[in-house]
Amino acid sequence: MSPVGHSITGLALAALALPVAGKAPRLWLGGAAFIALANLPDWPLPGWGHDRYEISHSLFVNLALITTGALVWRAVPALRRALPARLILLAACAWLSHLLLDSFYNHGIGLGIGWPLLEYRLNLPVPFFRIVDTSLPLWNPRNLSVFAIELLAYSPMLALALWHRRGWRRPAASGERAA
Repeated sequence: MSPVGHSITGLALAALALPVAGKAPRLWLGGAAFIALANLPDWPLPGWGHDRYEISHSLFVNLALITTGALVWRAVPALRRALPARLILLAACAWLSHLLLDSFYNHGIGLGIGWPLLEYRLNLPVPFFRIVDTSLPLWNPRNLSVFAIELLAYSPMLALALWHRRGWRRPAASGERAA
């Protein structure tokens, strides 16, 4: 996946996690945080191993990091008050969504999802999901088509999340009984 599919997925999960009545700056910050988490396995960190789809794309490594974050959240009362459990759970889903989405590449390499304990590689190729060709300019028509396909494929998920968010806590119209 390019950052397009991951970012849209992160935004969709943010739409479900963030408070409906939140103030704009906090919503923007929350959305940016969910986008960052959804793209985290691709961050260019030293030793992160993105090119091999192992360390950064290992279910074990990512679950260990998420668990560490959850333990810190649990141990710090101020964090628990500021960040509801629902938000933490959906943030973890945004992070882990990266592994599933990357398994959809049609390059056939798969992800070293079991690294370092298992040799298993997850490969669920979807024919029209291609990787960005970094040997070409970013705005090359081939790369633009990768972005456009992901935009078309994942935008309905974001639209559904936003629709759900909009109607989530809508009060019943006058004369209607609440279910």
